Amino acid sequence: MYQLLFIITSFFFLNGCNSPSNPQDERENQIARINKLESRILGNDVFSRDTALMLVELQSVFAENYPQDSLAAIYLFKAADIAKGADKPGLAIKLWGKVHRQYPDFKAAPESLFLQAFTFENQIKDLNNAKVYYETFINRYPNHELAQVARLALENIGQSPDELLKKFENKQ
Repeated sequence: MYQLLFIITSFFFLNGCNSPSNPQDERENQIARINKLESRILGNDVFSRDTALMLVELQSVFAENYPQDSLAAIYLFKAADIAKGADKPGLAIKLWGKVHRQYPDFKAAPESLFLQAFTFENQIKDLNNAKVYYETFINRYPNHELAQVARLALENIGQSPDELLKKFENKQ
């Protein structure tokens, strides 16, 4: 018991001694870890869900630690995309929500809101929330390049491929 307590105490002491005292150094260390994992994922032919989720965590922690940093919104947006690809659509929606709420001036903020709706519709199959998010997107960004896609999605939400085909044929 005492040996375990000694090991744990030693770990925290040594870990504290090794951590950078300069906040800029810690920021650079976090960026380096993120970059290393990104290149590991991109350079690997086999997708590792665990590695992807580790990257999502690192990117999220960076944004939490440095919310004013110009990389924060970029990392959150990337983390959401990775989470969606790692079959964590709920986490992706949450991260895109942070991007949209906390970084409204970020160039991909509108896409973040759209992707929330799209993910609710297509991965989670929650059509009620999808409608709410599509409508919110259209109201906030009526002239955005994705607004017409959102309008079409709302018109056709919940319809089967056969129903969509009949609808298309009737328009012809």
